[in-house]
Amino acid sequence: MSRRNGALSRPPKHGKPRRLSDHTRTLRRRIQRFELRYEMTTEQMLERTATGELRETAEISQWQYDADVLDFLTAKGARSTAGSGLTATG
Repeated sequence: MSRRNGALSRPPKHGKPRRLSDHTRTLRRRIQRFELRYEMTTEQMLERTATGELRETAEISQWQYDADVLDFLTAKGARSTAGSGLTATG
């Protein structure tokens, strides 16, 4: 802990900010674990929850959230590297 303006403050929990590729890699791993556990692709899970064939549990909701965030970060990375010759792969 350190003192700032006379009050104690905690240092950042994770230190320096993570790179976009670190976030996307983590999400891809988690999604892969869901796909292996449920023996279906993310696309199949989305279709089955939309039709009511698959019940939306807390774990399924987390899987959906992870897939949405990965899509967002992948699109964001692609936009930020457009025209630079770089790719946003993780």
